Amino acid sequence: AYHPRTDLTPITLIARNPFALVVTAGLPVRNLAELIEYAKRNPVSYASSGVGTTTHFVSELFKLRAGIDIEHVPYRGTAQLQADLLAGRVQMAFDAVSAVLPNIRGGGLRAIGVATARRTPLAPEIPTLDELGLAGFAGGGWVGVLGPAGLPPELAAKLEADFRAAMAAGVGEELARRGFDPVGSSAAEFRTFIAEEAARW
Repeated sequence: AYHPRTDLTPITLIARNPFALVVTAGLPVRNLAELIEYAKRNPVSYASSGVGTTTHFVSELFKLRAGIDIEHVPYRGTAQLQADLLAGRVQMAFDAVSAVLPNIRGGGLRAIGVATARRTPLAPEIPTLDELGLAGFAGGGWVGVLGPAGLPPELAAKLEADFRAAMAAGVGEELARRGFDPVGSSAAEFRTFIAEEAARW
């Protein structure tokens, strides 16, 4: 009964949740080119945390951009998804860097790339998919603050200033420690970001 572009007032984009593309350790691929080539010759399934979730959408975008036909296997969340991925029941997935990093470093999963404009400080050794040849490829979750349509401009401005001050005073650092990419944008920047996301998806 509402439209997010017209019935909400953007205040600030707090943070992005960067995604990594990972494959099960048993898959005989080491990089993006090998994964694409393998998927063109063999059946490959990808896991998502559910139909219509961000992991589902980003995986479908990857499927289109890579020109491969991979099967979607939806789960009810990250825990079940990762259990089957580690067991090799599904071959690949996009998930939050913070969620998959322990299994990457433990050897259970292999990182192919991150779906961000630049490398994540959480794992700077993992290249971006853009670097690997998928120009401009980006996708992941994000967290923002919005108010109702018609929010008085002075109140919207105060909320924006307060949230941005909190980000600068340590909230941004804490979010980074938890695996997020802190932003703390202006309302105008957030409005532009939402428009770009709407056009992309």
